[in-house]
Amino acid sequence: MKRYYIISNLILLFAAQENFTQNNLPPTFLLTSSTSYIGNTVSNLNGGLQEGSSYLGLLNWQIEAALENTQIPGSGLAHLNIANSHGSTPSSVFVGDYQGLSNIENGSHTFIYELWYRHTFSNLFISLGLQDLNAEFANSGYGALFLNSSFGIHPTIASGAPSPVYPLTTLGIVTGWDVTEAYSLKLGLFDGLPEDFENNEHNIDWCLCRECGFMAIAEIQKNTALFSDLPGTVKMGVYFSNSANYAKLDASLEAKNYGFYGVVEQTIAKNQNGAGALSFFSQIGFTPQASIVNNLYYSVGLHHTGLFSGRPDDVAGLALASAVFHNHQVGSETALELTYQVSIHEHFFVKPDLQYIINPAGTEEKLHDALAASLQFGFNF
Repeated sequence: MKRYYIISNLILLFAAQENFTQNNLPPTFLLTSSTSYIGNTVSNLNGGLQEGSSYLGLLNWQIEAALENTQIPGSGLAHLNIANSHGSTPSSVFVGDYQGLSNIENGSHTFIYELWYRHTFSNLFISLGLQDLNAEFANSGYGALFLNSSFGIHPTIASGAPSPVYPLTTLGIVTGWDVTEAYSLKLGLFDGLPEDFENNEHNIDWCLCRECGFMAIAEIQKNTALFSDLPGTVKMGVYFSNSANYAKLDASLEAKNYGFYGVVEQTIAKNQNGAGALSFFSQIGFTPQASIVNNLYYSVGLHHTGLFSGRPDDVAGLALASAVFHNHQVGSETALELTYQVSIHEHFFVKPDLQYIINPAGTEEKLHDALAASLQFGFNF
């Protein structure tokens, strides 16, 4: 299937609004644009591959078109996200870790990150196009505070299956259904072979073929208080991938792979002044496939908003993430991270961060534990 398929469908959806002028309410078309930038200085202070410092950044330009009051029930939203990543790769150059010291690390590339159309019908949505699996599946809102990549997408998924996650996404269809106020269900089906930047420099070469295979994922979520009456969430998911071409890239990989994951989030206590709260989160990922090197992942962490009086928008966090390996000669890797996000303005933040990587396992050699300090900043307008 040519890459123009998705684009042509989006154009047809936009053009269709001209046929809907007979409604009592005229169709509305709202176009918005936003730009965001994240910069990150990283210094490996000790251990790992070598000591040293580097800078990396990520620029995103997003444009959205909202459709309402058409003859089609519900509302539609088209989304385009063009990204530019630049700078060094501290994990491979300085630390040698497996899980990924920085969640924006990608080298220097300009590419289409997202291009999708979503239609929402009250308690149901369907989206089609280039999508990041991690935007809807296997994520933790509290884990998003941290810089280490594993707090975003579980490495058992990212490394064991051809997953459409940052930086390279693939064509897919996702649907979500709020079954009740407490329960929701999401299903996703994606192209099973994300290309690399060498073969798809700007992520504009899309195709669907039998050899590429597919990746399917399902997640159920329950909003529940694990204790007391404070809010909590439990997510459980399963995924399956089938791609013969993916296995050809690495002889140690299987054409077929499957696994399970879970996410727990729970507010522990609210601040006495009502501004902010202390929350707990935990993630786990597991695959029974013996050929997958990283067959188990788990994390635990604390997330505190408004830790200091007079700073209700600041966020502090302390977390641990561990990648457990099957038949790996250097052993498992554990990352400890301490971070604090300072909200200077609603559109600007600064985040000092400290990570201690126990047994960096991204290479085939045994490395000393690494201590890395980062200073991240971000703004949007």
